[in-house]
Amino acid sequence: MKASFHNKDIPETLFNYRRFDEDNLNLRLLAENEIYFPSPNSFNDPFDPYATFQFDHISNEHIIVLTEKIMKDSPLLSFSEARLLAKNTFKKSK
Repeated sequence: MKASFHNKDIPETLFNYRRFDEDNLNLRLLAENEIYFPSPNSFNDPFDPYATFQFDHISNEHIIVLTEKIMKDSPLLSFSEARLLAKNTFKKSK
């Protein structure tokens, strides 16, 4: 199955091979199922910071996972507040 991106077919899954570093950041990212977003100042391509993301196909499961993460990171928020934040994160841009 392929996803469409600017009228070009790309694989549904992309890989980024990384070495295990001394501070174990890459290992932690893998173990905690997280994504690392470096500062655009560290990119070697000046056009990299202009990537676009499309959130048309976000499932309820994605919203639940993000809601749980938000509640873990911000324990003072209620479930309703966390869910609203999660939904707004994935709200389709117009």
